Amino acid sequence: MAGFIAVCLNRSCGTIYEDKNNITATGPGSGNTLMEGNLVGPCPKCGGLAEIPPGLYRYTDEIISLLSGPQFSVEILKSAKKILEATTVQSTIEETIEKVSSISPEIGNALSKAPTRYGLITWLGIAIGVLSLAIQIHLGYIYKNDETQKVEMYNEFLIQENKSLKQKLEATIKPKPSRNAPCPCGSGNKYKRCCGIITV
Repeated sequence: MAGFIAVCLNRSCGTIYEDKNNITATGPGSGNTLMEGNLVGPCPKCGGLAEIPPGLYRYTDEIISLLSGPQFSVEILKSAKKILEATTVQSTIEETIEKVSSISPEIGNALSKAPTRYGLITWLGIAIGVLSLAIQIHLGYIYKNDETQKVEMYNEFLIQENKSLKQKLEATIKPKPSRNAPCPCGSGNKYKRCCGIITV
């Protein structure tokens, strides 16, 4: 049994995790209760409140059905995934969708429907998770009609992508040098006498 995916509402955290307190029952004959939009917590990283994203599982079901169809090859799905993985924190969701649409308008359109309310990093995690799951289905590692396995793998992909995207983000943000440190511009002067001059 898989838990629901929850997204931390603290913008500086934004962690995606599996909330095991609310268990989903999937598969034939199960009463799959959707708790989307509910607040849960605490977030395992910051202790704040999180939300089960409204529409996430409906979106995932629809898009996986589309992307696992015969009109999409593994190569085109991998190409779209590479574009998403190369996205920088300075990019916008719209720019990224435009790049994906240049290789496949159908995939670009599908990704444009992913929930965007949590920002770029969470959107990328959702989009990469969907593409990763579709690739696994195409390769035969996941049976298309096995709902339980699909939910478990999707949750795993989302959590894994969120962690790697956050690490990528943290690596691109460089701390400001101290005032007495050499200036990073390479002038040889102290930072406070070069690029760190405070103008009033």
